[in-house]
Amino acid sequence: MVETRAARVAGAVRPDPRAGAATETGGDPKQTVRATVRIAPAVLIELIELTVRDLPDVVGFRPWRRVGRVLGRGGAALEGAGAGTDGGGTAYEDGGVRVRVDGDRIDADVSVVAAADANILTLSREIQRRVGVAAGQMLGMRVGEVNVFVAGIGEDDQGQGGNAPR
Repeated sequence: MVETRAARVAGAVRPDPRAGAATETGGDPKQTVRATVRIAPAVLIELIELTVRDLPDVVGFRPWRRVGRVLGRGGAALEGAGAGTDGGGTAYEDGGVRVRVDGDRIDADVSVVAAADANILTLSREIQRRVGVAAGQMLGMRVGEVNVFVAGIGEDDQGQGGNAPR
């Protein structure tokens, strides 16, 4: 499981402390209890996949094993893997998405197949922006790097030319 930064709660529900109201469980609204939210790595990967899959110029994802061979990198050793990282944290991968988590920081590598008429630079920047927003705002994690690998152009591995599910 992946831990995000601590949340402030009192009882089961914590309203805005400026409102001065008690919680639904009757607790003191000024009481602060430290808690941790844990997010499964599969959820991080699925969130990134769903975020990227909706882009019209993304045809599909390319599994990392194949990308690793093309780039001359092995895909097996994931502990501390990733470009530009300090070696800490743990990496997880599934299909065309790899995430490295170190505390509440996330680095993501996304391997996509782009449409034949896609502007690669524009597509890559949009993927970086969307993944950063999704991980940062939806999960409350700090986003370090979002690396985009265009592993193919045109059709995905199943010969489908569209936003087909994996």
